[in-house]
Amino acid sequence: MEKNYHVLITRNGETKLMADEMRLQNGIEVKTDGTVIVPGGDRIMLKEGDTMSFGGIVTRADSGKVEQICPAK
Repeated sequence: MEKNYHVLITRNGETKLMADEMRLQNGIEVKTDGTVIVPGGDRIMLKEGDTMSFGGIVTRADSGKVEQICPAK
């Protein structure tokens, strides 16, 4: 989740600031500035309040739109 230009991560019920970039098991890279890089090079930007699952499903805070940004493997 991106909030006030910080990316937060919730794991096992604990939410904290994401201090380092992450690469998820499906190859998605998440940068600390909210940039998400999908395998193949496509990029999206998380906006304040957006959430993203570890499986690559983004829910947009402003519209409620749900996007699968990376095909399940």
